[in-house]
Amino acid sequence: MTLLVAASIRVGPAVAQTDASVSGGVGTVRYPGGTTFGSAILSPAFRYSAPTVTIDGSGALASLPGSVLSSQGRASVWAATLPFAVNVRAGGDVTAAGTTLNRGLGSTAELHGVAELLWEEKGAGWGVGLGAGPSTGMISGASPVVALHTRLRAWGRPGSAPDAPDMQFLVEPTRFPEGWFTDASVAATLERAHTVVSFYVAGRISSTYGSKGAGSMFVQWFVRP
Repeated sequence: MTLLVAASIRVGPAVAQTDASVSGGVGTVRYPGGTTFGSAILSPAFRYSAPTVTIDGSGALASLPGSVLSSQGRASVWAATLPFAVNVRAGGDVTAAGTTLNRGLGSTAELHGVAELLWEEKGAGWGVGLGAGPSTGMISGASPVVALHTRLRAWGRPGSAPDAPDMQFLVEPTRFPEGWFTDASVAATLERAHTVVSFYVAGRISSTYGSKGAGSMFVQWFVRP
């Protein structure tokens, strides 16, 4: 049984912001060996961001072969203290997520908690965080699994220019009873007037569970900037 640890990098804005969206699309999934199938997806999302707290919620409903529907949900809360030393803060987040298939084909659930120390360069727009905490995952018909989840992350803008892309880097070693695996990802977001382009590449490295990778690019166009 493999638990997929999902996390996002959060950096609080200077003022509180609230965003909500609903998106839809179609895509193609390709398996090793060349097998493919098409899928339609509907995905709502919500985010509240402030300097010391961020609340995220998202979901997705996707079509699968054989008239199967897959639904997913994810919610997380991140919070941090005010600086208690030069550029240093304490923070933490809790994330809950789950998936289910219709027609009684199964479901999964996961819960993660991470406490961390954050170091941010004032005025430069970049920083690093180091943390650890427990993770648990459940699959219908199987016993829950508990793991040690560690995390190293960094974020920033190259050259700190206002129009530079937001860069995010994440490395997460996780310890299961059978062995370790490490998830690593790089994400970038570039905003230009009405258009937002997001790029994401991730991989999992493990001698126990096998290694794999994934990537995506997402383009959004808004009527008003």
